[in-house]
Amino acid sequence: MALHSARNQLALGTLNLAGTPAAVSPEQAAALLPLWQAVRATSQSGGGSQTEVNALLTQIEAALTEAQLTAIRDQGLTQTDLQDWATANGVTLGTGGGEPGSGQGLSPEARATRQAEQGRTPNSSGGGASTALVDAVATYLALLNS
Repeated sequence: MALHSARNQLALGTLNLAGTPAAVSPEQAAALLPLWQAVRATSQSGGGSQTEVNALLTQIEAALTEAQLTAIRDQGLTQTDLQDWATANGVTLGTGGGEPGSGQGLSPEARATRQAEQGRTPNSSGGGASTALVDAVATYLALLNS
């Protein structure tokens, strides 16, 4: 199954470019780092709209070369690729096996605790893996930029 999130495709694809002729340059890293940090902040706050995230992703795409974007698209990243990356990096993925409505009857505090234990926030998409992936790209870009 294809990786549906543009954010995850760009993040994982960018990481996969490392060590290839299409790798991100230090100059690009300087431009990309604040954009990925803004994606992370917008996602973590839960207050950012999808429109804001999409605008940031458009800016990220603009900072990459056409060859890099083609190389990312050509990777044909799937959910399995994200799972493999998560496993290799010690990120625990949810199974999606939660019972719908199983949080009913919990206090808001207990529900928040359960979500935190599962690596989710009320407004997160993709949970812990997406957050870890964005963090990994930011870390990678910071290293290139130093």
